[in-house]
Amino acid sequence: MKPDNFSAAEQYLHGFINYERAMERLSSGALRLDRVRRLWNAAEVDPGGIPAVHIAGTKGKGSCATAAAEILRASGVRVGLYTSPHFFSLRERIRVLDGEDSARDGVAPEEFLLIVRDLYPLLERFRQSADPQWRPTFFEVLTLIAWKYFLRRGVEVMVLETGMGGRLDATNVVTPAVSVLTAIDFDHMQWLGASLRAIASEKAGIIKRGIPVVSACQRPAAARVIRRVCDRQQSPLFLSGREFEALTPRGMRGGVRFDFRFLDRIFPGMKLPLAGLHQAENAACACAAVAVLREQGRITVPVRLKDGLKSVVMPGRFERVKNRPRVVVDVAHNPASFRALGQTIKRYFPGVRVILIFGAAKDKRVRAMLSGLEYGECICAGFSHPRAFAPEQLCRAVGGQYRTARNIKEAFSLAKKLYNKDSLIVVTGSFFLVSEAKAYFGTGT
Repeated sequence: MKPDNFSAAEQYLHGFINYERAMERLSSGALRLDRVRRLWNAAEVDPGGIPAVHIAGTKGKGSCATAAAEILRASGVRVGLYTSPHFFSLRERIRVLDGEDSARDGVAPEEFLLIVRDLYPLLERFRQSADPQWRPTFFEVLTLIAWKYFLRRGVEVMVLETGMGGRLDATNVVTPAVSVLTAIDFDHMQWLGASLRAIASEKAGIIKRGIPVVSACQRPAAARVIRRVCDRQQSPLFLSGREFEALTPRGMRGGVRFDFRFLDRIFPGMKLPLAGLHQAENAACACAAVAVLREQGRITVPVRLKDGLKSVVMPGRFERVKNRPRVVVDVAHNPASFRALGQTIKRYFPGVRVILIFGAAKDKRVRAMLSGLEYGECICAGFSHPRAFAPEQLCRAVGGQYRTARNIKEAFSLAKKLYNKDSLIVVTGSFFLVSEAKAYFGTGT
């Protein structure tokens, strides 16, 4: 039966196989671009019909995507932004930014419902296919819905963040105007490979023949893969530290400032309201991607880098959600992002005693994550997600005798007892734990 309201439409989508919630079921051959292309063709959608900035990487891709979209919006371009995951509603993943009327909360419920109802006969035909290999996944269907919405709204450029990998990601049916690779590191190793070279090969799968590539500074093994793929695909490579860079990044209250260089031009006074020097690198990749679009003639308006960056809002990225006691939430969920989080804590809260509320999914390298920052106390917390470690399991996995809490409410109650004026409570380890924390502290919807 066709869904008749937004909640029903959301529930209908969750009826498709959802590897975000059941990654242990993800096996070789589970992700297929030929299935995505068949679905797109049946829906009469041209995946190359709108110029796109396509972004993959291990960390920073969400920040980079949002920054690129805001720069385009500030420059007068109507831009579609597709990111994942979400905090409170699927609508957050699909946004159109257009001047001052940007729908930063996401696609309206009635528009989402209309698209799902229009696609329903087609989706049902695929979902009930006799051959399981042609049954689409939750992410594939949601990606199609995003495309449909962007077409309806007449966006001029799309900014697309991949899900877990790159090569077999549903967004990879696009032939972009520019491909972007943010920092590549170890994560999802069960599915992307055990070596940095293997992971980089999966991420670099978004590189298309002749399409320019913007890359953050990479570790040597990942950099070699990217250079090799770009050479093979005859794709121009714009590399951070060579063709572009964030010059002299320095912290400011609530964010970071830097000067941006692209080729032989310098754009001074960039200000990004996201804490952490690592965010300057993500923003520089976004600036470079938009600059490449301008160089290609894909956009013809003057690019307003500074105006775009100052408008960036990224919930859950070193976000202070409470002042008394001081509580920060951060969606760091792999060793690389924990190292960045540790550096950010030291920069903005030097000398504090960190009380960590830590939760993680079962596929994460939790010992390596915790080794990336210094803390005085750790509370292993549970959260409502099928992939979540139970608190006691998490303690065993990290090899420590830590306090445990069933949920964020219980964890915060414990943290308050350990807190003093020289402390900082940090909630981290999982997007889903942070989502529950934001709801608990009243900073979400």
